[in-house]
Amino acid sequence: MPSFSNLPIADQLDAAQTAITNGAAADLQELLGPAGYPPEKLAVGQALLDAAALAHGDTMKERGEAKGATTTLKTRLEAARELHAEHVAFAKPALDEHPGMLAQLRLDEPRKRTQAGFIDQAGHFYTRALATPEIGALLDEVGLTTEKLEAGQAAVRAAASARGKRVGEKGEAQDATHGRNEEVEALEEWIARYRKLAKAAFTDRPELLERLGFKVRS
Repeated sequence: MPSFSNLPIADQLDAAQTAITNGAAADLQELLGPAGYPPEKLAVGQALLDAAALAHGDTMKERGEAKGATTTLKTRLEAARELHAEHVAFAKPALDEHPGMLAQLRLDEPRKRTQAGFIDQAGHFYTRALATPEIGALLDEVGLTTEKLEAGQAAVRAAASARGKRVGEKGEAQDATHGRNEEVEALEEWIARYRKLAKAAFTDRPELLERLGFKVRS
């Protein structure tokens, strides 16, 4: 088994399964059993393999969910930014004679480009616009009705929710990966010792290593 620890995880699991399953063959057991690898010892390796495979599956699942959350966040952010930009384009000229109102809506500030900055700034815009009747009246005159402002606010809140979800899913994926790596490391250590003792047991018949999936140097 060349460079077991350097193989992709799926290949490591497949190679380990071959080594453990084939090691239980009766003729190989005649040599492996006395060398410390009877069926009971192979069962220990199988348990480590099963744990690693389960952890790997969990990792793939969590990574998939994290990727999906990232896609959702991107979609919702794009929708919220587009709607907010449209509303700001009407709000600024509607309030250009009222600098205090512009400041209340934070329209006198540069547009925030980060995700968190945009969500905070846009969220404030909608909250203040909807909570201040005087501002709402002026915005209504240029077509920014309460319904449109509420739609913009909902879009920003949806983006904020998606961002929180993405952070959570990313953390879960990292935790799953860490747990998977620990399980795989335990399996790697078991396989490394198994390989060494199998090589010793098959000193007179090195070709038998091939049946375990271990490479025999020519």
